[in-house]
Amino acid sequence: MSRTSVTEALILRASRVGEYHKQLLLLTPDAGLVKALAFGAFKGKSRLVSASDPYSHARVHLYRNPVRDLFKVSDIEVIHTYEGLRNDLERSYAAALLSEVLASSYAGGGPDYRYPFGLLRRTLWYLETGDRREGRRGVFQFLLRFLLHSGFLGAPGECGRCGTGFGPFDEVLFDSRDGELICTACSVEGALPVSAGVRRYMEGAMKFPLSQALEIGIDDSLEQGLVDLLRELLQGTLNLQLKSFEIYFGIPVS
Repeated sequence: MSRTSVTEALILRASRVGEYHKQLLLLTPDAGLVKALAFGAFKGKSRLVSASDPYSHARVHLYRNPVRDLFKVSDIEVIHTYEGLRNDLERSYAAALLSEVLASSYAGGGPDYRYPFGLLRRTLWYLETGDRREGRRGVFQFLLRFLLHSGFLGAPGECGRCGTGFGPFDEVLFDSRDGELICTACSVEGALPVSAGVRRYMEGAMKFPLSQALEIGIDDSLEQGLVDLLRELLQGTLNLQLKSFEIYFGIPVS
């Protein structure tokens, strides 16, 4: 196997190592999450300084040390920087949340990482170019689509226990132990009530293209229901305690 490779990547994190270097966490469409060291990326004159900032979309040249099984960044060709995400506090919190979910869940565990890679790339573009309400809808769509695609969240059309199909106005329950929506007949202690509106919004994330789904309006009641469901799923089912989730959804959208 070749020690050198070139991959398209989105930079999820960049942390300082020593005085001059960066440890990058990359999301790639083929290998999923890859950690790579960018030597000199904190030196003022290095071309890696700005190219290795979080959320950048780039073509990354990697060298793998087979003895230590470590990756080193030898070059980065920037495709898009998403500078608008880093220059706006709310947008940066949104991007941090998406990155943290991917990092904490191993990008869904594979084997096909093209879906989360493409979904993140498109969502970052909507976050950068849209207004705050469009950005909030983009975050909801990303989380629902990623969690549904990865199997962390059961299909919203039928009970995850008995298989009974839900009617369009049925209120259902969420069982965090299994990550499934269940009917009232299969109710278990501690299950979270989920409104018909929240469930239909989830179905829209499965049926409609992202651009079309982002046009669906979200009122305060629907937003709170989505936040409650996603918090229960991330914390109860996946056992992820994400600070970025509470920070981002604690920001009111005007």
